[in-house]
Amino acid sequence: MKDQYQHYLELLKGLRLMDDDFFSEALDEKIEPVEYILRTILERNDIKVQCTEAQVEYKSATKRSIKLDIRAVDTEGRVLDIEVQRADKGASVRRARFHSSVIDRTLLEKGEDFDALVDTYVIFITEHDKYGAGLPLYHVERTVTELQHTAFGDGAHIIYVNGAFRDLEHPVGRLMHDMNCTDPNKMLNPLLAKEVRYLKETEGGRSQMCRAFEEVARESARDAEYQKAVRTAKKMLALGQLNLETIAECTELSLDEVKALADYICNALAGKMIIHRYDAFSTNSVYLKFDYGVANSLRISDHAGYGYLSYRYNITLGLKKAYKETSRQFVKEFYPEAMVDDVVDRIVAMREERIQRYRDYDAIVEQRRLRPDTTKSFWRNCREIK
Repeated sequence: MKDQYQHYLELLKGLRLMDDDFFSEALDEKIEPVEYILRTILERNDIKVQCTEAQVEYKSATKRSIKLDIRAVDTEGRVLDIEVQRADKGASVRRARFHSSVIDRTLLEKGEDFDALVDTYVIFITEHDKYGAGLPLYHVERTVTELQHTAFGDGAHIIYVNGAFRDLEHPVGRLMHDMNCTDPNKMLNPLLAKEVRYLKETEGGRSQMCRAFEEVARESARDAEYQKAVRTAKKMLALGQLNLETIAECTELSLDEVKALADYICNALAGKMIIHRYDAFSTNSVYLKFDYGVANSLRISDHAGYGYLSYRYNITLGLKKAYKETSRQFVKEFYPEAMVDDVVDRIVAMREERIQRYRDYDAIVEQRRLRPDTTKSFWRNCREIK
């Protein structure tokens, strides 16, 4: 254990703010240093940061998730994402676009006007000069081509900062000098130097960084274990000798994915309706009913269900495309896992439609609550999601 601690301390000596994990640890919830960085990059002294947070994760059960190095919000409500990227690939233009779109997704409540969208800034500080022009900053803005590139004005801003720019007469040059310093005593800005000094030269800071190193190691191990399971599943499928249920049991992949989808949907619909959930014991399936079934129901699984099942919505892992079928005059809708957000929107829309159609929707829900069909295993085994 002592040898491991010494190893971590040796690693710590060589870290700079240009190392993203160190950057996040140093500036988590540190308003003044982040404010200095943003004022320098945005070239505006009126920026006042209200709050900052490191390693902010935007999760999706089926789509790509992202984790922001530093997320800041200023007093005008603007959301600012600061990313440190040493590898050129990590600061691709499409990644910048994706960061911008994922942040936008969280900014409006249902029914809120689009004009209420605040400005967002996605800032990539790259170790190398991304465009090779020797400039300190590269601003990316949408324009209208046919109008002499008049600004589109959608409020989405992307900025690349040249981490190789070292002109100490320029504010960005001084910032990049500090971002690349391993010794806090050689840094120019006292706010940044203070945070780096704390992590490198105090017992509390060193302990904090050692815990961070250990978490990174654990996360890497978990990811390696998952990737190994995926490779094993692919090999087993290629052999063609085992069914999906057996593969899922051996690799523990599919059931986790089914439950992740169910968790995602429950979180998305929480507070909007009453949700009951039943996780099957014998198969990789999760069943959800909304408003005691008045707002329909959903089955999530890695395999097709029995024909007699009458769940309106069905998400099936591995399904190629969405389709509908009618069974005993009952319409059933089937979706691949990638369309989980569409399913959520569909459930909400159909519920609203039924509220408008039924004379007293709440009375019907209450009637179902008082007299659930206990002959069905769902109601004997389900739990209400709070």
